[in-house]
Parts: sequence; C-alpha cells; structure tokens
Amino acid sequence: MKTNPRYEVGHRRVCPRCAERGLTPDRGHVAALKTNADGSEYCFRCGVEFAPGNYRIPMFVRNPTPVVVTGEGEMEQLNIHPLPSEPMTRIQAEMITYLNRRHITTGMVRAWGLYYAPVGRYSNRVVFPCYGPNGIEFFIARSVVYGMEPKILYPPKGGVWVGKSEVVWGLDRAQAGGDITVCEGVFDAAVVPNGVAILGKSVSAKQVTAIGIRAARVNIMLDGDDAGVEASRVVAGRFRTMFPRLRINVIRTPKDEDPSSMGPESALSCILSQVG
Repeated sequence: MKTNPRYEVGHRRVCPRCAERGLTPDRGHVAALKTNADGSEYCFRCGVEFAPGNYRIPMFVRNPTPVVVTGEGEMEQLNIHPLPSEPMTRIQAEMITYLNRRHITTGMVRAWGLYYAPVGRYSNRVVFPCYGPNGIEFFIARSVVYGMEPKILYPPKGGVWVGKSEVVWGLDRAQAGGDITVCEGVFDAAVVPNGVAILGKSVSAKQVTAIGIRAARVNIMLDGDDAGVEASRVVAGRFRTMFPRLRINVIRTPKDEDPSSMGPESALSCILSQVG
C-alpha cells in the first residue's frame, strides 16, 4: 500500500475519498484513515471502510450503533403502510391531494417511498422515512388535517429508532460533491435543489458532519421569521467551525416566508440571487 508522505500524520493517513474533496492536512484537516486488525482501512471522518490493498473501493459505511431490526417491520406494527402513487382508497387520495398542494408530485411519492397511517396514533398523517445504512432509522409523521395538533410526530427514541438530532432527511438522495441546501422541514427541503432537512432550527455535530463531508458548498435556507434569521447565523457558525474551508452561504428568505410557502420556482430564484 502506497501513501503520500506529504499527507501522513503519525499512524493515520488521508482517506482517498476525503483527499478527492480537498480534506487534507495541508488544508487544515487531520488525517483520519487508520488500519484495522484485518488489514482493511477505516476513515473516521467519512465512515467508509476500504478493502485491504484497495483504497478506492468502499466496502460499506460503518454504523457505530448497528441496528439489528430495520424500521420497516416496526412501522407495520404502528399501522404505517407504503403510500401508493396511484391511490386506491379515499384516504390515500386525500394524502396524495395534500402532497400535491405542498409541491410534492406523485413521482416524488414513488421515488421517496412515502408512507401513511390509516388508523392508530399516526393516522391522518403522511410519513416521511429517513434512511440510513440499515434501512429506515427514523420518520416524520406530518398531519394532513388542518388544525390537528401536534402537526408532527416522531417515533419514540430507542430500539431501532435513533433521535431526531442524529438524522438528516433527504441526505441519502442528495448529490455528493455539489451544493446542498439545508432547510428546517421536509416540505422546505422538497422544493429546493439538493435539499435536506435538519428537522428544526438547530443542528447537531453529527448532522453537520454528515452534510459537510458530502457537500462542496452548503446553502443554509431556514424560515424567514426572526427566529429563523437568528438560527441561520448559529447554524452557519457551526458549519464554519467544523469545516472551516467549506463554502457556506446563508440564504435569506422573505419576511415570514419559508421555501415551502414560496414554491419551487421562487425558492430557486432566491437561492440563485444570493449565491455568487
């Protein structure tokens, strides 16, 4: 195995996947590739394990907390079922109609694998799954009934379900190596290019890391209210602290507007007008 001496730091070396994105010691990043007992190489930054003698073919993304049972089986027990893009019942039709009003097409329903609950605790809600290495690890159940509270329900933490601060909705579909637009909610992320949702106004270190290692530039586009403006400043600060060489843009939405209420065309125009 050959390594570049310029990028060697002690017993760690630079992961080629990270090096391709410029995450090297000469640019302020600590080398994170270590050798396992079996001769494979593991990168602590991006979570990829490489086969012995071949740094460029990832074997799998290591999950620090392996999940034995995936969320799909648990969802069935919660009366949560796949939502067909072509509805066959009244409640399915109501779900599709609601999603269409929120700029989510039937093609997106099919591609994203959305769910719904006809009965039980999560009834009258569209369910957006969050995918990880082991399948569905979290979900967001959004009410489709006006005035129904709470608007959003999450699965109980523990067992197969991780916490809200441990996931980024849409990141599994976001194109790596380009712009990633960080939004608050799933409907906001659905209307912007390469959008992801941090599920609130705050961001955890795990979420920052997951987004930062995949993006060439991060556009932070939270809601346009006063709380959203302040949260954008804080979120941008966390990204700049953890990824000082990553390009960060704060996209200001109109007062009391959010990407979802603006719609896809206006949201895209807003991004293009503020990104140099």
